[in-house]
Amino acid sequence: MFNGFTAAAGHNLYTARNFPEEYWNKVGFVNEPTGRVIHRAILEPDGSGFKEKDGWNFLASADEWMGPVQSEVGPDGALWVCDWYNFIIQHNPTPKGFQNGKGNAYINPLRDRTHGRIYRIVYDGAKPSPITQLDKNNAEGLVAGLQSDNMFWRTTAQRLIVEGGYKQLAPQLFGLIRDKSIDAIGINAPAIHALWTLNGLGLLDGSNAEALAVAEDALTHPSAGVRKAALQVLPKNAQSMAAIQKAGLLNDINLNTRLAAILAIADMPASEAMGSVLLEAQKVPQNANDYWISRAVKVAIATHVKGALEEMRAANEKAATQRDLARTRPDQTVKIAVVKNAMKYDTKTFAVKAGSMVEIEFTNPDFMQHNLLILLKGSLDKVGAAADKLAQDPKGIDQNYVPKMPEVLFSTKLINPEETVKLKFRVPAAEGDYPFICSFPGHWRIMNGIMKVVK
Repeated sequence: MFNGFTAAAGHNLYTARNFPEEYWNKVGFVNEPTGRVIHRAILEPDGSGFKEKDGWNFLASADEWMGPVQSEVGPDGALWVCDWYNFIIQHNPTPKGFQNGKGNAYINPLRDRTHGRIYRIVYDGAKPSPITQLDKNNAEGLVAGLQSDNMFWRTTAQRLIVEGGYKQLAPQLFGLIRDKSIDAIGINAPAIHALWTLNGLGLLDGSNAEALAVAEDALTHPSAGVRKAALQVLPKNAQSMAAIQKAGLLNDINLNTRLAAILAIADMPASEAMGSVLLEAQKVPQNANDYWISRAVKVAIATHVKGALEEMRAANEKAATQRDLARTRPDQTVKIAVVKNAMKYDTKTFAVKAGSMVEIEFTNPDFMQHNLLILLKGSLDKVGAAADKLAQDPKGIDQNYVPKMPEVLFSTKLINPEETVKLKFRVPAAEGDYPFICSFPGHWRIMNGIMKVVK
């Protein structure tokens, strides 16, 4: 595929320091066996998430057999590439004269099943790693592994410390976390791994007061990654929630860390005070305009604001219904228009089948706005009275003068002169006469009709 991928595979981020700084935790290697290239995907912050910038190709080959399928950063900081090395890369389409076999791949004698290559790509002048192995029985050596500039050694050391249950290393871990230094790209990786190691050792379950204090202090670390790790490992309780709020992480300058703070709060015990904070946070333009944060705030509000979860469920159900309506073709289309200068509909009554899908095409040739509401049987006067009351509310027009009550089954917005809208809905199952009205102030008593539901 030109300017794209047909078989993107085995992508990994560069997490060592042997390559130039432009690669550090920023360049992802995406393997494309069909095109015989390894692509550089440059990760850039995008609000609380990330986006990819095209970094062109890291490697491209004219060898017709080459097919890179996996790239990994090795213990030495070099990039190790697994090359499938096969002349036949694609399974389909099947060329003329060939047959498909097992796995629906076309049968070709040129398929190679015995060869493969591994490449080690080294940056010129890179220093060798001071660590060549880690001993699971050498606890102090594992602490040194946590401080490596290569994530391979850090994650290996973290795993071995947790597997060995080396709680006696807590003071050294505290020291790593308390170190406020950051590297050229704003990261303190040893502190991040130390926090997760504390978590893996079970030292953040409340049994070790110093461990909790150190993790809470990390909420104000200069590295956004350390702050995020602290958010994720602290216990989900009221004490942590107070610490997060005190540290100001709901307004963290790093939006990815701010997102982590909101998600952590969402998993904590309900608090009316936090609910008020979240409702204010929802109004902050930076939060409202961020795709992930805006949704995370809603999730947190559902936990901490009474009744919010039920409202969200109702809204989701309504949205699901609307999606279903949009996908379903109507069984019947009814055209209704406003009679110009008469404040009446041109249709006084129409019949629809119970349970069917109906679409009303509503047109307004009049000089003023109108809408169309379909009501529950026998509710004309009740909804009309509510419409009269809504007309006295300065904010009534914000809801198109449609009363928020269960008796209003379906409604259009207020439509302007010469405008047409479509209203699609599932007809109620019960037979009877269902009123329809215009709820614009003063209209409903004259501007009404009946939708007859029949079997």
